Amino acid sequence: MTDIVFECPHCGERTVVDEPVRRLLVANGCVVCGEAITREAFRRGTVP
Repeated sequence: MTDIVFECPHCGERTVVDEPVRRLLVANGCVVCGEAITREAFRRGTVP
């Protein structure tokens, strides 16, 4: 299974998340900086 990688376009926070966490981030924003997050902040792959 391929990971879902989140990278905040505002603060640069980068981590691997699962689908429920991805949905929460889109609904509530980045947990580090609080900025709104869109689906474009996620990609399939691994954290470098």
